[in-house]
Amino acid sequence: GEVVSPVATLCVVYEPQTHSQRFYAGHTAEVGCLAVHPDGEYVASGQAEVGGQGEAAPIFVWSSVSLDTTTVLPVAHEGGVAAVAFARRVGGASNLGREGGQRANRILCSVGHDAGHTLIVWDWMRGVRLAQARAHTAPIFALAACADESGLLSIVTGGARSIKFWSLVGSTLRSKKGELGQHAPATKSDGFGALRASPTFTALAFLQDGTGRLVSATARGELMLWEGNRLVHYVKASTLPIFAIVAWAGGVATGGKDGRVSLWPAEWPSMLEGQLAPIRVYELREMVRGFADAAGRPLALAGSDTPCVRALACAGEKLLVGTRTSEVFELAFEQGLDYPTLGMLAQGHAPSRDGGGLGGLIVARPSEEQMVTAGSDKTLRVWSAARTCMVGMRLLAAEACALAAAPAHASRH
Repeated sequence: GEVVSPVATLCVVYEPQTHSQRFYAGHTAEVGCLAVHPDGEYVASGQAEVGGQGEAAPIFVWSSVSLDTTTVLPVAHEGGVAAVAFARRVGGASNLGREGGQRANRILCSVGHDAGHTLIVWDWMRGVRLAQARAHTAPIFALAACADESGLLSIVTGGARSIKFWSLVGSTLRSKKGELGQHAPATKSDGFGALRASPTFTALAFLQDGTGRLVSATARGELMLWEGNRLVHYVKASTLPIFAIVAWAGGVATGGKDGRVSLWPAEWPSMLEGQLAPIRVYELREMVRGFADAAGRPLALAGSDTPCVRALACAGEKLLVGTRTSEVFELAFEQGLDYPTLGMLAQGHAPSRDGGGLGGLIVARPSEEQMVTAGSDKTLRVWSAARTCMVGMRLLAAEACALAAAPAHASRH
């Protein structure tokens, strides 16, 4: 299949087999978030604020096959769109009646960067707003939605010191806060007692086991299992933030700042006292050692002692892993969980803390169809247009904002 990712004002549709790219160019400002419909064709992409003055930003729904715009949802989120999520069907399409399935297919949820971090539920096929509510005063970092066999919608928002569980009753959104404290012993400072101080929630995913249960991740490296708004299990999975969760029928995968991709079982304990351990843990730093040029110089994760996983997606027996350093890896398990293979699908210049990325580009060797780029990530990279990939990389002592090449006939000293 193809891989969809945002790059500046574009959404890139990448075909791994041919290393070819197609572009959706409907946006007029940077794309801040996107989500893929469960059918695999339609994509919703949310735009960052327009003009930088807190203006409202649009959401585009488009086909990844034709690249045609299906719907432009009315401009609604002041300050930009923080997150979008299509409703997923609990346990797969076979558990849904015809009416419930049609309802789930039409639902898209979005959250804004406005002061109230407004949550909106859309019928994206008709371009109609079904309901909206102020979600929280603090930033929202994660959004998930699912529908049960009757089409009943469940929405969860997670952010700074807040997780809320939403239901749609008519045209009204009603919320319940996640119940942490009453299920957590207050005597343990290193375990459940730490939950007394509400964490920052960074990622959400509904389990694909037909139960409608939700797994959340936190900036403290915790994984939490929820039934409704009630906490039923807790795992201290890392000492660093977890930024990504993906769930499928066979299990759950997580990734974060520690540079690890962890696989978890599909069945989770339904009690706080239960034990849960990852099935496998893969260290990206160790696995990328094979990405090097003929001289042994690295061609991946330059300048990063610990790669930071920011996104995960499941595609059959493969996981797609996106990193903060603008790389997309394919982790394949055709030979089993003990013998995974890691492939590089895409890479580019990583953004700096102030948002910079690419600083300069020149065509260095037109006859060889080579280009050179440099950027704020302190790397200089050589690209092959013929091979459509990066062929060389060097670390720089400082950020680069421009490039120049000496004429081919210039003398060497």
